[in-house]
Formats: sequence, structure tokens, C-alpha cells
Amino acid sequence: MNMLNLKRSDQAEPLTRKFCVEHVYPRILYAFSDVICFVTQQANIAEDIVERLIKWADKVHLKSLNQVALPHALIVVNQKPISCSDERLASSEMLGKMQDWKLIDSELGKIAAKWNDLLPEGSQVKSMRDLLLRYFGSINVVHIPHIDAGPDQVHRQFQQLRTRIENEKAAVQGKRWRAFSQINAVQLETYLNAAFNHFSKDINEPFDFFKYSLDNNSLPEGLTGHATRLMSRIREKEWNAKWLDKRSAEIFSSYITLRIVSKEIRRGMYNPCDRICSYFRISWDIAGISDTI
Repeated sequence: MNMLNLKRSDQAEPLTRKFCVEHVYPRILYAFSDVICFVTQQANIAEDIVERLIKWADKVHLKSLNQVALPHALIVVNQKPISCSDERLASSEMLGKMQDWKLIDSELGKIAAKWNDLLPEGSQVKSMRDLLLRYFGSINVVHIPHIDAGPDQVHRQFQQLRTRIENEKAAVQGKRWRAFSQINAVQLETYLNAAFNHFSKDINEPFDFFKYSLDNNSLPEGLTGHATRLMSRIREKEWNAKWLDKRSAEIFSSYITLRIVSKEIRRGMYNPCDRICSYFRISWDIAGISDTI
């Protein structure tokens, strides 16, 4: 952090560690996290916890553009003894209560009014649950007991916590994958460095994921470049080389066939398939992909 020599846009002196923890780290955490865990030892002040989550998220959610997927929130309650051992029941109970919690706090009222100015009728924010789900994809609760509860119960609750984190992470990653915005481990490091460097120049300027992606991942210019990129993306999901070759052959053969058919149709040949198949049959047999045509 000292190497970045972060500066605020309104002053020249270097930032303090306190400012970085309160303002820089939350921007990075909210933008790049799949699941954000909030740990508390006081389950009886759930309304206060949700208020703090909303106020924290409201300060940072506009500091990243084209984020694609909102992070999911997970409240972890360290309690002795625990009041609910079923995380699904605990989450359902919390969401039910949140729907009845009114926006009495003046700051929350202003935040809700800001959203309601943008939202259409029928989607207005009327409760703390509605407001929280504007910043997080979902909200769940898991209770973790004190070690005195015994190893079996502690293990069961930690297993629930791990499963919930994995499920919520998969939901976020799935949404990013469907939007072609998934970031792998290598890319994550470059994105994080870019975000830190961005906020070091102007703490108030949002970090644009789409702009950074365009600037640093230009589209290939030819068919070979597109094919190479496609195969590399498939390889990230499948390490079986034989399956990779088969899958790639299916995709490329389908693409080539469709391109030829469309070209022949434009030339006035309305039944080109027989001629095309006979013309390329030898090449397909050599490549071992004739069964896919």
C-alpha cells in the first residue's frame, strides 16, 4: 500500500492506513468478491447488522461499473449456544423478519428514496429486505457454536458454512460465465492490480470492468486467433486432451459447414448440402470428424 502512494483527489498528502482500510479496501472487496461474510457474536441485534451492511454497501457499489454479478452476503453468527442449527431455517427466519423491518433510520430512508427515484412501480423499496437485495444477490445466515458445544456440532455447522459459501460462489460464477465475464486466477491478479492502480489515481472514479477488459483483451483479428482463444477457454474447463480435440472439431466443423452453406445459398444454390458433403468428405475423414457432420 505504501508503494502505491495513494492520494485523495482533494489533497496532496499521502493517505493514512485508516483511510485505505475504510475506503480503498471496501471498493476492492465489493467489486471482486463472490461471497462477503459478515461475522458477529450478537444474533439479537440482527436489524443493526443489516443496517450496517446496507450503509457499507451503499458507499462502494457505485465505485465499480459493469460488475455483471452482485456479491452474495453471508452473516456468520458465533454464538454460545447457537439458537438455530439449520442454516436454511435461520436464513428464512431472518428474511421474514427483514421484510417487516421498516426504514426508520433517516440515512436508510434517504438511500431508499434514491433507489425509488430510479425504480419503476412495483419494484419500489419498502423494507430493509428490499433495500439489502439491491446491493447483494442473496442473504443467508449460518450459526457457528463455541468450541464447548462439542466437535460434532461444530463440524456440522462448519460443513453447512462451507456448503453455503460454495453454492453462492457457484451462483455468482455461473452468472459471470453466462455473461462471458468470468475471470480466471491469472486474470484476477491483473484485474486487482489495475483496480488498486486506478483508485490510487482517483479514489472517487469508478473502476470499469468492461473498459479494462477491452483495453487489455483485444479481440482476435482472424479465424485462427478466434479458434485459439476458444480452445484455450475450453481447456480451462476440460483437461482431457482427447475430449478437447473432439469438442473443438465439432464446433469448427459446424462453423465451416454453416459458412459454406450460407455462401452457396447467396450464390443461388438452394440445396448445396449434398455437393458440400461429397466435396469435403475426404478431408473430414482424415481429420476424424466425419461422424460429427
